[in-house]
Amino acid sequence: MAKEKRRARKKRKKEREELERRQQERREAASARLAQHGLSTLNIARHFLKE
Repeated sequence: MAKEKRRARKKRKKEREELERRQQERREAASARLAQHGLSTLNIARHFLKE
């Protein structure tokens, strides 16, 4: 039973890391598109992308 819990914990951790990586890529892509609109727009977008 302890092995199953460790495996489940590892799986959740791996899934969480993958989700964070995908979200980071999306934020970077969105930031790159918004950068052409100026620094103030980019800063506002960064704030909301964190949320």
